[in-house]
Amino acid sequence: MADDDRVDKLVEVMASLIKVSRDTDRRVNTLTEVVREISGDVKLLAEASSRLHERMEEIAERMEEIAAAHANSEVKIAALADAQIKTEGVVASLSERMNELAAAQTHTEQRLDALIDIVREMREGRPPKS
Repeated sequence: MADDDRVDKLVEVMASLIKVSRDTDRRVNTLTEVVREISGDVKLLAEASSRLHERMEEIAERMEEIAAAHANSEVKIAALADAQIKTEGVVASLSERMNELAAAQTHTEQRLDALIDIVREMREGRPPKS
C-alpha cells in the first residue's frame, strides 16, 4: 500500500473517530440533561417523602392520644355503669320503703278515723265500743 493510500485511510479513520466523538459528546450531553431532570425529581420526591413521614408521625401521635382518650372513656363508662347499678338498687329499696310507708300511713289513717269516732261518741255521751 502506498503512503498516499495510508494517509487517505488514516484521514478516513480520523473522520470516523471525530464523528463517533461528536455522537458520544451529544449522547453524554443528553444523558447529563436527563440526570439533571431526574436529580430534580429525586429531590422533589425526597422532600415529599420527608413531609409524608412527618405527617405519618403526627398521625401516629394523634392515634395514641385517641387510644388513651378511648381507654379513659371506657373507665368512665364502667364507673357510670357501676353507679347506675347502685342507683337502681337504691331506687328499688326506696320504692319498697315507700310502699311500706304508704301501708303504714293507711293503717294510721284507719286508726285515726277510729279514734275520731270514739271521741265523737264520747262527746255525744255514748260509751266507746270495745
